[in-house]
Amino acid sequence: MSVQRKNFVPVLVAAFVLVGSLVLGSLQVAQACMTPVIDCYLGPDGVWYCTGGGNNVPSGLAVSGDTKVTMLPNHRALIKVGLYATPEMTQTYDCAVALAPVPGIKRVNRVTLVDANTGQRLPNYSFVRNGAANSEFSNLLTDLGIKTARAGNWQGFSTEVLNGSKGGIIHSFLLEVTLEDGVTPRQLLKAIRAHGMLSNGSANPDGTLDYGHYFLRDLGAGGLTVIAPR
Repeated sequence: MSVQRKNFVPVLVAAFVLVGSLVLGSLQVAQACMTPVIDCYLGPDGVWYCTGGGNNVPSGLAVSGDTKVTMLPNHRALIKVGLYATPEMTQTYDCAVALAPVPGIKRVNRVTLVDANTGQRLPNYSFVRNGAANSEFSNLLTDLGIKTARAGNWQGFSTEVLNGSKGGIIHSFLLEVTLEDGVTPRQLLKAIRAHGMLSNGSANPDGTLDYGHYFLRDLGAGGLTVIAPR
């Protein structure tokens, strides 16, 4: 993957300020959706502290994170991409997410958000497959001049977040995928390292991007672990 990388200065910030302070009446859709963060830990005060990320991260190629791939029977795998923080929103908004084409990954079956503290799914995010989100992210990378070495269709999903969300919940994306027959753990790791990119951003109700903000996370730039059954 050939990408234009940006340098980010790590900043220690409490999770509840990661996505900024929003005031009712001045809410912007651009503040919606998940903000990538890295190196988070839960302090003794019960507050998550994270290095990097935050509401000062501009749209574009985001800080690198950690990706964990768990191989499952019957040509399946779980891909966990973290870490992110939810925005603080008191109004309904929409988000979209998409995975770039990766050799060996046949289909993304489901996308959920998983709370880093509890391991439970965030209930107010219900992603469904959305072809509009699919093409939007592909076109966005072309417009930005960010090219992947593999051509093909992205796999896009979108969700409506009714009545907004609680800010500062540290979480990961969890992708449930079907693999091509015969793909080995080594091959999958190499493919994700070379081609993997997960993108998310604020969206319109139909799943198209509203370009309020978006983040492109190069899965090959951060930590990458593949766990396979013996």
